[in-house]
Amino acid sequence: MLSFIAKLYDPLCIVGPTIVTAKVFMQKLWLLGLSWDAVVPDKEKNEFENFIRNLQNIEHLNIPRCIIQRNNTLVEIHGFSDSSEQAYDACVYVRCKDCFGNFSVHLLCSKSRVAPVKCVTLPRLELLGAVLLSTFVNKVLEREREAMQMTIDTVHLYTDSTIVLSWIRTQPHRLKCFVANRVMQTTDLTNTFEWHHINSKDNPADPLSRGLSVDDLNRNNNWWCGSNFLHRDVDFLNNWDCSNTDPGYMKELKPIMNTFVQSTVPAEATKKNVDDIFLTSRELNHARDVLVRQAQTREFNAELKALILGNNIPPQTEVENFEVLTPGHFLIGRALNAIVEPDLCSVNTNKLDKYRKITKIVQNIWKSWKKDYLNNLQARSKWQFDQSNVKINTVVLLKEDNFPIAHWIIGKIVQTYPGTDGKIRVIQLKLANDNFVKRPISKIAILPIV
Repeated sequence: MLSFIAKLYDPLCIVGPTIVTAKVFMQKLWLLGLSWDAVVPDKEKNEFENFIRNLQNIEHLNIPRCIIQRNNTLVEIHGFSDSSEQAYDACVYVRCKDCFGNFSVHLLCSKSRVAPVKCVTLPRLELLGAVLLSTFVNKVLEREREAMQMTIDTVHLYTDSTIVLSWIRTQPHRLKCFVANRVMQTTDLTNTFEWHHINSKDNPADPLSRGLSVDDLNRNNNWWCGSNFLHRDVDFLNNWDCSNTDPGYMKELKPIMNTFVQSTVPAEATKKNVDDIFLTSRELNHARDVLVRQAQTREFNAELKALILGNNIPPQTEVENFEVLTPGHFLIGRALNAIVEPDLCSVNTNKLDKYRKITKIVQNIWKSWKKDYLNNLQARSKWQFDQSNVKINTVVLLKEDNFPIAHWIIGKIVQTYPGTDGKIRVIQLKLANDNFVKRPISKIAILPIV
């Protein structure tokens, strides 16, 4: 049996879904622990005999190998990966568009590997498939560019696992070692390619991970010609949402409860499971207090040491307070803030995933509200305060058009510049970072005093 399987030669893995059946069968024999001259159990013997009989039908396969047509205006590589409990794989297709707008899609080659004997979760197997696809596509591109001597316009990669796509978009330092290493390998190899999600029923790599008989393979158009959408003029967008709440994704995140925070947690809280991903507000506040006390202790010790040695302590600079009372102080005890996100207001909504669509809506609401709020402040200042009465040490907001959500520039007036009519037209502000800027009074809004 083993010698027969070893004779199967398919370097491009064109009939990979059939060959992978033999690979899985070989692993099954090895797991049975049989010696080389042992008698194979009847079940496995019958299975192998059926495989041999079906393999004889391979002579009826008609495989077109002219994959590049003349007068092409577009040449693309499309790679697909998939995994099952038996195997994981990658297959590559060439998609061409001629001068008349017609598309042709042909299977170029594929590659499969039997799943590890050691139990591996399905999401991890899907990740192994993505790694295999990444390395395989790069080798294909290197060889085909030399052989065909033509330019590949774009490369598109697909997997039916949203968990894998979410891992690829996650910073590796947040992931556990097994996943992090393979995510880094994948992103390094595919940083100029585009990843997409595909439904399992449309994934042409699916039969390569599960196996097909020769007869079934001959009738499987998805395998020979790729997914149906490849034959249409479509936009290849990132049409998937991050599954950041999927248990399979969350399981591979590193625990945020790191060594330092663990050491600061009170003794009565040490029963917390260290594999918990999220910290409580109590734990975060306690860790902050510990850091503050450590900083104060270092500073005070340094000053005491200087006094003992008879050295002078430099006078402390007065700390200016630029913080103002906001609704956030009444709601959560501090000013509201938000993570800085790229400005998506001008991006086409169809190109955004679910998270970024929500972010765009929030950004649009924020910009409208901010504009109305600042205009309202300026109107109140105009009618309630004479412009010549803008005083030094007044705290104001700067009107900046491109600042992100929940970020304000607050400054304190340190100098005024009146015009020839005696009215103040320009002011100089000191910012919280000790920088000084000049602004016309039309670009500031005086905060109301209550």
